[in-house]
Amino acid sequence: MALPACERCGAPVVLTRAPRNGVPPKRFCSQLCQLRAQRSRWKARRRAAAKQEKANADA
Repeated sequence: MALPACERCGAPVVLTRAPRNGVPPKRFCSQLCQLRAQRSRWKARRRAAAKQEKANADA
């Protein structure tokens, strides 16, 4: 069985516990990768909100 890959960088993730209900315990190789992914998603939501607000203002 292959090791799962980090969602952000693709590095192998070492599992620290067995999966529960088929869900793997970790999706990131480190806490730094997890925090950067969260920040990236937050920025994407901000950009989408600003784009929507601009579209509403133009209409």
